[in-house]
Amino acid sequence: MQVLRCVRTIERVARVCSLWRAYQFFAQRDGALYAAAIAYAAVLSLGPFLFALATLGGLLLRDYVAPATIIDWVTTQLPQTAALAPLLTSMLERQAEVASGLLAVASVLLSLWAASLLGSTLRHALRAVAAPALPRAPLRERLIGLSATLIALFTAIAWLGILGIVGGLLVQLPFVWRSVIGLAASWLLFAALYAFLLPGPRLPYPAIVQSSLLAAGSWELAKAILAFLARGLGRSSEVYGLLGALVALLVAAHVAAMITLYGAIVAVILAEDRFHRAEQST
Repeated sequence: MQVLRCVRTIERVARVCSLWRAYQFFAQRDGALYAAAIAYAAVLSLGPFLFALATLGGLLLRDYVAPATIIDWVTTQLPQTAALAPLLTSMLERQAEVASGLLAVASVLLSLWAASLLGSTLRHALRAVAAPALPRAPLRERLIGLSATLIALFTAIAWLGILGIVGGLLVQLPFVWRSVIGLAASWLLFAALYAFLLPGPRLPYPAIVQSSLLAAGSWELAKAILAFLARGLGRSSEVYGLLGALVALLVAAHVAAMITLYGAIVAVILAEDRFHRAEQST
């Protein structure tokens, strides 16, 4: 009898817990399905984004950042793309060679428009999962996706420029400090997503901080696990080649998308709980 009471108590606490309610909303609103859509959009947008990054990086940071540096940064963040590195490096080198004139401008504009698919898909998924009551606005979502792509592009250029200057110092740091820096960077990224890309009214900062910290910690843990699996299954790239790398990239993107959507739901629930507590206290 005592065991049954403990189990029922745990169930009641779980129902009230924000994390459990977030999981229920995630499942009821097809969060995994929207995460799959984000993952496919991320893979399709990766090439155009790297093209735009190589072109603008070649114009702005010609003496500091080479295409190989961009690919090294991508493979460091996503070890699943290691098999794609030679192909991407050669493509970006050819792109960087023509980084001037009207052709470069047209290439950047087309690449930005294609890469904005990820931002618009992410915005649509966040609305459908975290704020389903809001009406859909396809044109606005695409424009917001384009704005987010521009911000991400110039942030990546600035980050690559910083790496070009202090990259040697970062490599020499102990593993713990590098992990802390990676966690802080992920936290800032998720906080920016939930603060500016999440539809609806602006969420209170405590909800954004807590949910983004949860998402950042989950992503760093998932990234470490995926990197371990990528090293353990490294021989599969010799057998399956680019196909295996694309599948691994899709898996990593799907995991990241699920963490992002789940964290957004947690942020909304925390904001609602904070609002209800404020109402009860007045």
